[in-house]
Order: sequence, then structure tokens, then C-alpha cells
Amino acid sequence: MDYLTSLQSWATGTITNYSANLFPPLPASLIQNYIFPNTAAAAKVNISADIEAFLSPGAGVYLPGSRGFAEGTDRWQTYLNPGFAVVVQVASEADVQKTVQYASGHAVPFLAVSGGHGTSGKIAQVQEGIGIGLRHLNHARVTADGQSATFGGGIIMKEVVNALDAVGKWTAGGACLCPGAVSILLGGGHGYLQGKYGLVSDNLISARVVLANGSLVTASLDSHPDLFWALQGAGHNFGIVTEYTIKIYDMPEKDEWAFESILFPGDQVERAFEVVNAVMEHQPAELTLYNTFVNNAEIDAENTILMIALVLQGTADELRQYSAPFHNLKPLTSQAGTATYKELFQIFGTDLDGSQCRHGRTIMLFPIGLRRYNPQAQQRVYEHYNRMLKQHPEFSGSSFLFEGWPTQGKYRVEESTSAVAYRHDALLLSPLIMYTPNPALDALAVQFGEDLRKIVLDGIAAEDGEEDQLHAYVNYAHGGETMQQIYGEEWRVEKLRRLKAMYDPSNAFGFSGPLV
Repeated sequence: MDYLTSLQSWATGTITNYSANLFPPLPASLIQNYIFPNTAAAAKVNISADIEAFLSPGAGVYLPGSRGFAEGTDRWQTYLNPGFAVVVQVASEADVQKTVQYASGHAVPFLAVSGGHGTSGKIAQVQEGIGIGLRHLNHARVTADGQSATFGGGIIMKEVVNALDAVGKWTAGGACLCPGAVSILLGGGHGYLQGKYGLVSDNLISARVVLANGSLVTASLDSHPDLFWALQGAGHNFGIVTEYTIKIYDMPEKDEWAFESILFPGDQVERAFEVVNAVMEHQPAELTLYNTFVNNAEIDAENTILMIALVLQGTADELRQYSAPFHNLKPLTSQAGTATYKELFQIFGTDLDGSQCRHGRTIMLFPIGLRRYNPQAQQRVYEHYNRMLKQHPEFSGSSFLFEGWPTQGKYRVEESTSAVAYRHDALLLSPLIMYTPNPALDALAVQFGEDLRKIVLDGIAAEDGEEDQLHAYVNYAHGGETMQQIYGEEWRVEKLRRLKAMYDPSNAFGFSGPLV
């Protein structure tokens, strides 16, 4: 069986890769009289005269119907997306400042866009707004001492990985290469290297941030430290990061990773997660347990399959001590191999042309943070999931993510030092409901995702005797979660609210994990 097929069979669709190449903006004559029809405060604003007048060379304004607008509004998923009246592709930091000043001054909503991966339904509240495209701000500079690197706010993870790899460096980063790197960082950021280096946000040194009034500030431990604190975990609420500096590290001379995927039938889900719990008790900083439900007709044409994937920075021989207990369960089949760090993204379908980076589908996430699995609840999750896919084959492209990133690095960071909530959760779960866009299915899809999440939460209550303990990772949030479920303890929420009132009193940045 082809390994990539088994790993990626749950994802279907048409590949649409983002290109940073901009199409020439429309001539002023075509947009001279264009207005925002639904924004009273801006009804007579001349977009051509106002926006084009202050943009730097290389920037552009794009209207619906243009190829530049289509590319600037293309998103990873189609559910409840923002509605832009105009897209401004900036070419400089000053362009961002002036565009924000313009939008704020005319009460026009706006949203910064890099990779186009935001999944929260709240971003759909941006209607007749300005999309601020950041993709031209994708520069990368490594310092002479090799201890840090500075990146533009529009860079995507693929470009970060490539720029560092070229000089023998790497850093904590997301597990998917197509999202904007800043967007990952602002919510925390999980990945293969977090056992050593912590979350992506734990490595932030400083950031240049455009606030809602268009002013530019530098946030670090020494400058606006309260904003620096908030950027690490709740940063989507405070401004547009135009540039950031992050810690980087030497890659080992031998960049070797071993991986194995092991497939189980549905009746072994409970036992498989019992083994996962046991392995997690001694999980080293180099090991990731990335599990998911997949559909592979070559193996089982009727039922969903559980895939247990182990990824180790090390050799195949070293990985076997962790995979052996799973083989004792007599799985359906398995596939193993070795790779470099960069090759992992291709193998797991998270490179730009991989299955998980394809655009154009409806995708909903319903995140849940846990410390360990309740194997009985996992079996119930499987049964409901499998039953729903049989009843509604339209959802056959869906999955359920069970992410077990190494925790040592993020556990070393004191919880009070950033806005990241629930740092001591060891697991990140999420139903991933995916289908060809069809509004008639949306309500059912939401119910499907929420039902799966409830089964997991009921398992927590059964295990610890407490009520709803939903911990929702902000970068995966669906949109209906409470502030406490996303940002944690009351003191943390109150601090964020105070900082929000200080840095963004008009709530201009209120569309992703909002605090107001």
C-alpha cells in the first residue's frame, strides 16, 4: 500500500497554491466612483483617490472581478469567510499603517491576510471590508551570530523553514507549511520541535506591531512588555505584526527522522489509545504521536480506520521501542520510513502541494485540549464518527485529529509569562469536518463536530468528576467557544481585557478569538 495514499486518503479537492505574484492593479478610471455600499461612514469615500494616493510603489488595490482580488481572497476553507469590498496588497510597513489609519478613520472593518487559513466563523463578521494582504512582506534575515532571525509579517511557514534550512538552522514552527507564520505564532503554535524549544510563541524576541490607530510600536520584554505578553497566545486581538524576530537553533549534523504509521480497525480503538497513554508516560522530547481517523477503501471499504503515526527525531531502530507495543495489538498493516525534517511535511501532506494545504473545501474544526485520553470515550467517538460517515457520505473527506506533540519544551515555560492558556495540556484534539461546499450541509456539519466534541468532554467528566472542561486552542477555534474556554483562568481573561481596552479600544481587531 502506498504510504502517502494511506496518510492522505481522507482529503480530496483541487490544489490551489498561493502565489505571492501580484497582478497589476486596476486603473484608477475603473474604480474612480467605487464606494462601500453598506458602510454609512464611508459611503462617499473615493477608494481610488484615498487608498492609491498613499500606497508605495509595488502595492496595489484590487476590486471584485479582478484576478488580483480573486487571489487575494482565496482561502484554505470556504465556511463563513470574510467579505471584502477591496483588497489592498501592501508593499511596505508604511502601507499597512496608512491603510489601517484609513479604515479606522472611516469605520470600515479590515482584516490582515497572509496564508488565508483562519477558521473561526467570527471572521465572517468582516463584510464590505478591506483585506490587507501582507504576502509581499515576506523577507527573512538571519543575524550574524546565528541566534535569531527576523521575518516579515506576511511570510508563510514554508518560507521560514526554507530560509533557515539554507543556513543550517531551524526553529519551533507549525506542522503545516501553508499558513502564515505570524498567525501560528499569535495563537501559540505547535510542532515537531516543541519538545526541545517550546511553542512557536515561546521563541518570540520582539515584534513590530501596527495598532488600530495606525501607530507602530515594538513589543518585547523591554518595550511594551504587556503587549508582548498578549501577543504570545492572544495576539490576533491587538494589531498587525509587520515584522518579528525569533530565536533560532542549529540543526544537527545528521538531520534524521524516523516515522511509522500503524492502521487499526474500529474495534481496536480503545486498546490502541490505552497504548498511546502508556507511551505518553515516557514520551521523549523527540517523539510526536500524531493520530487520526482515515478512510481507505483498499483496506476497509465500509469503515473508518484509526491511524497511529509515530515520528521521532532519531533512527528507525530507536523508534521501534515506541512502536512495538502497538504491533502487539496485531494491526491491519503498517508502513515505516526515514526522512529529513523538511521531508516530513511532504510525507504527512502538509507541504504546499499536500492534501492538507488544498484550498476550496468547507472545513470546520472543534478543538479540545486534554492531558491524557479516556480510551472508552475514544471508542465512543469512533463509533459515532463511523456511523455518521455511513449515513452522510458527503462527509467522507473528514477526519479527527489527535495531536500528541512532545511537551517538555512548553512545560519549561512558566504559565504566567504569556497569554497562552492551558499550557499543561499534553494533547490537542479536533474533529475536522470537511466536504465540498454546500450550505445545506453546514448546520449538520456543525452539529456533527459539536457532538464529537461533547463525547470527548463527557469522557473527561466521567474520569475526573468535573463538568465541562473544554480547553479550546485559539488557532483551531470554531467560533462559539467562550473566552474562558480559549484563554483560561479568569485572571488571564481580565488581564487581556484590560490590555484590549488599552491597545484596541475600538475593537478593530475583533474577528479571531475575540475578547469583546
